[in-house]
Amino acid sequence: PEDEAIAVVYGYNYARLVRSTRNPSNGAYKLIVGHDPRPTGEAIIRSQIRGALRRAEEEGKTIEIIYLGVITTPLFESAIRTFNADGGVMTTGSHTPLKHNGWKYGTANEEPAGKKSDAALLQGGAVLGAEQMGRVIIGTKAFIKRVDRGRINLKALMTKADKIDIDAILNSPDENDRYEKALDGYIKEIEKFLGD
Repeated sequence: PEDEAIAVVYGYNYARLVRSTRNPSNGAYKLIVGHDPRPTGEAIIRSQIRGALRRAEEEGKTIEIIYLGVITTPLFESAIRTFNADGGVMTTGSHTPLKHNGWKYGTANEEPAGKKSDAALLQGGAVLGAEQMGRVIIGTKAFIKRVDRGRINLKALMTKADKIDIDAILNSPDENDRYEKALDGYIKEIEKFLGD
């Protein structure tokens, strides 16, 4: 339960970061979601999704979740570009023992709205940089302090988040088509890189 609550709160604050750096014209955000095959991967991703969707609901926004199931990190990163997503989350413990797990957040496929630079557009799908991840961590710590001080009712947030039908997202009939599209996009990127 504690791990679940922490993942919900991180998902909530990641959605806040996405909203603060992106401004989709239709008000809907798109996130790529996947996990490695560790036993806890799907449970953590469920909590991350619930947190992100709860944050969007509070703001009157929508988030389209593109769930790809079990994927690799390179496929996750490529899928953000393929679907022109606003970011994404992947649960993975990388090279840690099987009993451990964690998550990575991905960046959007273009520069954030309102932030112009002379540099080329940001490469979407990269893991969040230190500054952006720092904002998620600081937001999460501040959120937890407000819970500790009684300013936020975590139980109420969790109850509302629990009402979100995650099974409908994870068991979408489009999952296989989305996975194939992501895989096709990844293969095209490799071919382009290799000059084929």
